[in-house]
Amino acid sequence: ENENIRHLEGHEINLFINENLMLNILQRWLSATNMTELKANHSLRTLQKFVQKAFVVNYNSRDVDATKALDKMTKNIAVPSKNGKNIASRLQL
Repeated sequence: ENENIRHLEGHEINLFINENLMLNILQRWLSATNMTELKANHSLRTLQKFVQKAFVVNYNSRDVDATKALDKMTKNIAVPSKNGKNIASRLQL
């Protein structure tokens, strides 16, 4: 492990990965969503927590399995689409 990499504090991560940064990171995927409904469903906060945790598990090195394990955080959020069809929210996996 690299000696120069220090342990991250939770509050540092929360300050760094705020809502604006999270929106920037997920911009490509969120461009097709109805942001008003996404905010009303409190799904943005869940997505922000997901990005924060993904940052932590991949901070020192890429960890695909740990990142996949985070899927459970976003499994039940509503994903309202701009066209109103909400296909992603109706998927049964």
